[in-house]
Amino acid sequence: MNYEMPEAIPPGVSVDVHMKLANDQWKKDPAVGAFMSWFYYKVRNHGPWDYKQQNHAWEDFGNFHYGAVGRAGQLPDQILLRAAGFAQKRSGTQSTKVDWGKWYWRAPYG
Repeated sequence: MNYEMPEAIPPGVSVDVHMKLANDQWKKDPAVGAFMSWFYYKVRNHGPWDYKQQNHAWEDFGNFHYGAVGRAGQLPDQILLRAAGFAQKRSGTQSTKVDWGKWYWRAPYG
């Protein structure tokens, strides 16, 4: 798949470097749970890679980065999509005007 990099990018941030970090971390211990724990602490709400909390203009970049880095760590799309839906539901930032679905059911995942 081809994806375009969002226009607004935080200065000094390299998706390629973070993808390599994620892949190296996964190679250290390929158990899904071990990588997910490491990844969670990077991307969690107000974590170091939670770019949309740092600047709203970086929201698209943050979503792109989350997916790219998560896949570099061998996380399946379904886990990434559902975890993102769960996080959005938990944060209470969803518009009530849109049916975002349920993170644990069918797309959309919240």
